Order: sequence, then C-alpha cells, then structure tokens
Amino acid sequence: MSPILCSWEKCGKTFFTNSDLNHHLKSHTKPFHCPQCPPQQATKRLLHRHINGRHFNTEKYY
Repeated sequence: MSPILCSWEKCGKTFFTNSDLNHHLKSHTKPFHCPQCPPQQATKRLLHRHINGRHFNTEKYY
C-alpha cells in the first residue's frame, strides 16, 4: 500500500489511510467555529477543549 499525499498546497504530509487523511484535512479548513469568539478548530473535541478552557475555566484533564 502506497502512502496517500495530502493535496493541500505546500503541505506534503502523507498518510496510510483515507481516514487519517480526512482527519488531517480538517486542520487546513477548521470547520468548527466558537460561538463566543473568532477562533476556529479542526475537530469538535478541540472546539470543546477551547470552550471549556477559555470560556468556562473548567479543569483540564489532558
């Protein structure tokens, strides 16, 4: 199985599965928007991490 190259301009990262590539592509587009401030995140998990840490000051367990 040959590596799959990211098609984003000037990226050059390679992946062994389409799933890994699709997850990585979100880092370029950042589709998850914070409802309270401008930052955008690549995944829902990162968005929740941002909201909890920035807007609710909850304890961090990561």
